[in-house]
Amino acid sequence: MDLLILLNSIIEENIFLMSSFVVFLIGFLTSYDDLTIGKIKNKYILYGLATAVIFNIYYLFHGPLYLKSVLLNSFIGLATGFFFYVAGIWTAADGKLFFVYSCLVPLSIYKLGYVNYFPSFVLLLNTFLPVFFFLFFNLLLRTSWKEKMHVLKGIFRPKFLFLLFLILFSFQWLFPLVFKILHIPADFSILMIFMVFATIGIMFYIRKYLFHFAISFALIRVIFDFQSILHISFWLAFLKVFIFALFLIQFLFTLAQLKFSIHTDIEKLKPGDKSAQMIIKKGKDYVAETLPPFFARFSEGKKDILIKSSVRLTKEDIEKLKALKKEGRLKFKHLLVEETIPFAPFLFLGVLLTYFVRGSIVIYLKLLFYKNIVR
Repeated sequence: MDLLILLNSIIEENIFLMSSFVVFLIGFLTSYDDLTIGKIKNKYILYGLATAVIFNIYYLFHGPLYLKSVLLNSFIGLATGFFFYVAGIWTAADGKLFFVYSCLVPLSIYKLGYVNYFPSFVLLLNTFLPVFFFLFFNLLLRTSWKEKMHVLKGIFRPKFLFLLFLILFSFQWLFPLVFKILHIPADFSILMIFMVFATIGIMFYIRKYLFHFAISFALIRVIFDFQSILHISFWLAFLKVFIFALFLIQFLFTLAQLKFSIHTDIEKLKPGDKSAQMIIKKGKDYVAETLPPFFARFSEGKKDILIKSSVRLTKEDIEKLKALKKEGRLKFKHLLVEETIPFAPFLFLGVLLTYFVRGSIVIYLKLLFYKNIVR
């Protein structure tokens, strides 16, 4: 019996080492290709998935509960990758690569901040934190004071602020309840990321009813959570969330939309180019507006929009713009086209951080901070 346990331990250790080697190899190759040719080759995706299937066959007979967790985690990883692709956060190739990592990275890695049902959420968190800081410091240094003020003016729209207030007011109450039911640690950073992604999803799929959705849940909270709302500590905590969402997300991503875009002549537009602006009809003419991402999504239900923001232009879209230009109905000569940021290196960095700290980098830094404080 002891020999069998020892044998299983050796096999599991070898599987861990081999799968980790494949993860690092795929991470290096995809990052190199994304940086040099701007493309993630499908052969790496297929190789990673095939390897994951081979490695996990062992658990079909020796660890059915582990295999069940792997399959559930992988399925949610696939859904997350697809959702982010639909939301325009990353490309289809990035979504497939995240799915591969969800299948390949051993669940034993996620020791700090393990999230039930979806342990790879830790990998997602470790990926987006470096992206956030990269954008934050890069944009603060690269943008002028005039550009920052322009973005702030776009954010401080009463309708937008009220809608953001309603959504955050609802989600700040709703998500801790869901987390408690699913036994997920209600860390502030995890809560914020879930809230942001859920907001993006709602804006995409029920944006016509967004205001009704937000105010309905806000009223439900007022009814069932009335006592909490009366405390000043609640409003201090809410203010922290509101400022985080308003400035560190809206402000940052709007600046990124401006700075990581190039002015392209209408005649030089190509199918597949991603418009960083919204083309809106005003009277008989058309203008290009750069709006904060949240406000842009909320505005998409209007009938006077010719082209939405952050969507890839089709051949028909370009022909319409060229025709309107000939008619003299376009009030702009250039369109802001988004430049794509290689995301595979950030995903690989997220993987490396996950392996290095054995889980969430946020929890690791907190523990490190408290340990130094105690000393």
